[in-house]
Amino acid sequence: MSRRDRIILGLLCFYILIALSLELYWLIYRDELVARAPTELFARLFKIYGDADRAYYDRISPLAIGLEGINVYFTQILNVLLMYAIVARRHWRHTLQLLLGSYLTYSVVLYFYAAHVVDYPDM
Repeated sequence: MSRRDRIILGLLCFYILIALSLELYWLIYRDELVARAPTELFARLFKIYGDADRAYYDRISPLAIGLEGINVYFTQILNVLLMYAIVARRHWRHTLQLLLGSYLTYSVVLYFYAAHVVDYPDM
């Protein structure tokens, strides 16, 4: 396996770890972050992040919930599939990698464009 593929696998493991810990915590406790911030590390981290983007702390937007839900529950399955494709040297690996990269780029652009058209009220 090439060095580049080992780096990609490491990044995918990191993304999966973050999704199944920090982002899943946010999905479960998103309505309780303000109350949990004084005593819980993850809630405190979202409080810090909330200074820049309140849609992820105390003014949670439906778009943020939707994007995070897709990322935690769907994208991670595709990340595991991509890891398999890399290790097993499947020919469709590059197509899946391009699809995942395109989707993630689109979701970030969509999130910031949606904030931009309403003049960043929570940022």
